Amino acid sequence: MSTKPDYLVLEATFLAGTYGGIEWPPSPFKLLQAIVAGCRSVAVAGLDWLEQQSPPLILATDQPELVRFVRFIPNNADPRKPKEATSRREIVHRTVREPVRYCYSLRTGRDREAAKQVIVAASQVHTLGTGHDMCTVRGMVVSDNAPESSSATKLWCPVGEAVYAMRPNAAVMLRAPRPGSLRALEQRFTQFQRRLDTGEAGYGRPVQAPAEHRVVAYQKSDEQSRTALVTLRLVAPANPQVFCRFRPEGAVAVAGMLRHAAKRVAQRWVPELLDFATGYGPKSDLDRRMSWVGLPSVGDLHADGLIRRGLWLGRACDAQQVGELASALPPDGIDLFDEYTNQCAALAVPVAADEEPVLHHYLGRAREWVSVTPVVLPGDYGAGDLRVMTRLIHKAVRESGIDFGLVESVEFSTQGFLRQAVPAWEVKLKDWRAKNLILYHVRLRFRTPIRGPIVLGRGRHFGLGLLCANLN
Repeated sequence: MSTKPDYLVLEATFLAGTYGGIEWPPSPFKLLQAIVAGCRSVAVAGLDWLEQQSPPLILATDQPELVRFVRFIPNNADPRKPKEATSRREIVHRTVREPVRYCYSLRTGRDREAAKQVIVAASQVHTLGTGHDMCTVRGMVVSDNAPESSSATKLWCPVGEAVYAMRPNAAVMLRAPRPGSLRALEQRFTQFQRRLDTGEAGYGRPVQAPAEHRVVAYQKSDEQSRTALVTLRLVAPANPQVFCRFRPEGAVAVAGMLRHAAKRVAQRWVPELLDFATGYGPKSDLDRRMSWVGLPSVGDLHADGLIRRGLWLGRACDAQQVGELASALPPDGIDLFDEYTNQCAALAVPVAADEEPVLHHYLGRAREWVSVTPVVLPGDYGAGDLRVMTRLIHKAVRESGIDFGLVESVEFSTQGFLRQAVPAWEVKLKDWRAKNLILYHVRLRFRTPIRGPIVLGRGRHFGLGLLCANLN
C-alpha cells in the first residue's frame, strides 16, 4: 500500500502585484522557463528531475480581472529604424494579490533530494510572465495533507493531457514540461543568440515556445468531475414499466444486489475487470474499484424515500473500466437476486441520467448537501464528541476525493435533516459490526457549488453516506 506523499511547494509571489501573461494560472512550463532564466542555465541540479514530473497541483485565485492600457515604447529593437520612432502597444495585465503555489508530490528519497536542489534553483527567479512581472519563488517541503483550497485560493487539478479541440468543460489548457523540454529551451536560446551575434534580419522577434512540452487540461476542484458512473433503473422483472421499491433502511442489501450483478457482468463479458467490479482494488491503489449505491427518491415534499434507482460508481480516472462494464451491460437489464431467497427481486436497466429527474438531485451542483443515508464516520471512537467527529468528517471528505478546503460548515444529527432521511439507528448493517461503527447524518455547506454525486465515509462503497442537494 502506498503511503501519503510529501509535497514540494514552489510559492511564486508577484512583487508588484501584477502578472502580464496570457494564461491563468501561470503554467508549470512558464515556471520552468523562469527558473532557467534566473539560473541562466539548463544544467542546474534538480531541473532534470523537475521536467520529468507529472503536472503539479496549483493553488491560485480565480482568474483575476484583466486590466488594459496603452504604452508607447521607443523602437530600439531594429537598428535600421530611427530611435525617435515609437510603437503603440496595448498592455494587458492582471492584478495578483495572492501567491501562486505549485505542488509536486514526493514519494521516494530521490524525490526529496531532488526537491532540495529545485528549491535552491527556484530561489534565483526574478520574473515570471513578462519582463515586467517581478517575482520571487520560495520553495518548501510540506508533510501535511494534500493541498486544499482556502478562502483566498482555489485548487487547480490536472485532469489529463488534451488538445485544444478537446477541452473538457470549465477547463483551462496549460503547458507543462516533459522530458526534452530543457534541451529544447537550450536549442531555442542558441538560435536566438546566433541571430543577435550575426545581426540576422528579424532577430528581435519573440522566440516561439519550445515544441517539447505537453498541453494539460486543468480544472478547479469545485468544477472537476470526480466520478464515472452508470445509472440504473430498478424495475419489476415481469413489467419493466413498473418500478421496484426497496426500503432505504436496507440500502446495504440493495448495494449487495448491485455488486452481485456487476460481478456476473464481469464474469461473462469482461473477466479481466472482475476484481474491479467486485470491489477489490490492487494493493498499490485500493480505491481503484467500483462502488454500488441505491438512490432513495427525493426532490419533492411528498417523495417517499424508497429506493427505485441505483448507481455503479468509479473514480473519474477509472472511467475506462466503468465504461467497459457499462458497455457489457445488456440493454434490457440484468437480474438482481435477493441473497436470502435467491429469487429475482428486480431488474437493473441502464438509463440516461437526463431521463430520470430524481437523479438531478444527486448529480447536479449545489452549495449545501445533506445525507439521505447516514455516514459511517472513519473511526472507532468519538461519538458525541463534536471535535473528534468534525475531524473524522474531514477525513471522510478527503477520502471521497473532495477538496476539503471548499467546505464552509458541517452539522451532525442522528435523526437526519430531510424527511426522507433514514434515522441512523434504523439502518440494517448485517455483518458490519454495528457496535464499532459511528453513524451520523451530516449537512455540508460549501463555499461554491459542488457537483455530485457525493458519497462519504466507510460505507461509501455500499450505499451509505449518500448525500443529495438540500431542498429545504
